[in-house]
Amino acid sequence: MPQRAKGLTAAQVDKGTKPGRYGDGAGLYLLVRSRESKFWVFRYTRSGKMREMGLGPAVGRTAVSLVAARARARGSPSHTTRRCRGARSARSGAGCGRTLE
Repeated sequence: MPQRAKGLTAAQVDKGTKPGRYGDGAGLYLLVRSRESKFWVFRYTRSGKMREMGLGPAVGRTAVSLVAARARARGSPSHTTRRCRGARSARSGAGCGRTLE
């Protein structure tokens, strides 16, 4: 049986400089490429295939906090999320439960 990840802390997110993938649990990972390049990634399977969804940067002015990344990962990946992603640029909001006015 695989071991459960202990989870990340805000300090570990800030200090993590060694390149690699750090697990937080439930499919959420911090991907570190360099000190200035850190991203949140959510890994899941759909139809038997492994998929990854980027949740945003972990550093910089548009940084996504650890708490926000966990919340985004809990809400993903639903079929609605994928349809809404593709419908953002479409004229009709078909599949999103809302229409563009």
